[in-house]
Amino acid sequence: MAKISFASKLQQTVPAVTTTTQAPKTEEPKKVVIEAKVEPKPAAPATAAAPVAQTTQAVTVRPVSNQLEGDFTSRDIQIPYLSLGQPTSAFTPDNPTWMGKWVFDKVACLGDTVRVVVCRVSKRLEEKVEYNSGDIPRRYDTYGEARKEGVVVQEVANIDLVIEIDKQDLAEFGSFDLGEKSYLPARYTVRSSAYGASVRVLLKDLAGWLNQDFSSGYYVIGSVKKQGKQNAYWVPSWKTDGKVSPELRALIAEKFNN
Repeated sequence: MAKISFASKLQQTVPAVTTTTQAPKTEEPKKVVIEAKVEPKPAAPATAAAPVAQTTQAVTVRPVSNQLEGDFTSRDIQIPYLSLGQPTSAFTPDNPTWMGKWVFDKVACLGDTVRVVVCRVSKRLEEKVEYNSGDIPRRYDTYGEARKEGVVVQEVANIDLVIEIDKQDLAEFGSFDLGEKSYLPARYTVRSSAYGASVRVLLKDLAGWLNQDFSSGYYVIGSVKKQGKQNAYWVPSWKTDGKVSPELRALIAEKFNN
């Protein structure tokens, strides 16, 4: 695994979510029995049934802190982004050597390849706009919605995954450990040529060797350099890399599939 390098302006770019302050530990709820004072009453008729206390089931997601209220799930947590460095990337001017490399949340270069496990894939449609036009593209759930407004759209997908890293690397970004490795949650967003190079491969594999479960297999993602009309650019290259252990699959299901 390549040595991880950090952006020259790390202090300015690290998102607020990277704080490592340990949240207070939550204690298991204790059963409390309240003895109510009951005045003597005549015996109730045989047909009257005493009220039965209803049992409640534990929520499927453990609260992160006892300072949170409500039914939070992993979907409420903003996941840092995984990017493939391009000439147009925001971090490129300060870190030109990161072009064609995998970059975590704009602050750490992970190298030429990353080993990942995909957790889920979500797709949307996005209006095509001119590059650098400043226009915010409209988003749609279906092609029918876009056709009604006469909008030309492109396919976009968010690929949620975990990146396998050496222990202690990037621990402040919320990695979790299993065995000799750590796993870092991230989101990789693909569109245009990256969409075709990623989503179509994943869907084919989902119906094949993954056996309808993305988290059952490892991938190593590299990159391939392409030459555009004006600049070179890089597209992802996915290579299968073996089965995931039952222990890691269970841990991924616990953290992501809520």
